Amino acid sequence: SSLNGAGLGADTCEALGEAMVITDVGYERSRVGIKRMGAASAALLGGSVRALRIIGSSVLSVCCVASGRASAFYCGMHERDCPKPWDWCAAYTIATEAGVVFKRLDGPPDLSHGSRPFHVMDCPSACCAGSEPLASTMQAILLAAKAAADAEGGT
Repeated sequence: SSLNGAGLGADTCEALGEAMVITDVGYERSRVGIKRMGAASAALLGGSVRALRIIGSSVLSVCCVASGRASAFYCGMHERDCPKPWDWCAAYTIATEAGVVFKRLDGPPDLSHGSRPFHVMDCPSACCAGSEPLASTMQAILLAAKAAADAEGGT
């Protein structure tokens, strides 16, 4: 994949404190969804993320990660902020060609048992980053934030 004739290259930062993260809230407006999205933002900001942005398009956001214009992206904290398979397909192809790593956010918060790999056809909730360490950090933080929001009566 290329952009303006140059090959794409994801941002390879590994630390949250150096990361510019993008999210998408989609059409989620339920009490549970708002609580989970708020918990995710608070967890990232509390973890000293360098920047947190909303662009308004999941596909464009993933492509920003693929081009190195952003370090990571996440979405799907609840039902209506989740991209559909047709949203993921092109973005996933472009991003994986640029070395972007995808992680699921629809599994258990305890990752010691492993989790299924990301797949465009069955994963509405995910994060991605230009490096494995940042993708894993994002996954752990976001799953913990989701679980904490639910434990506080979000569900």
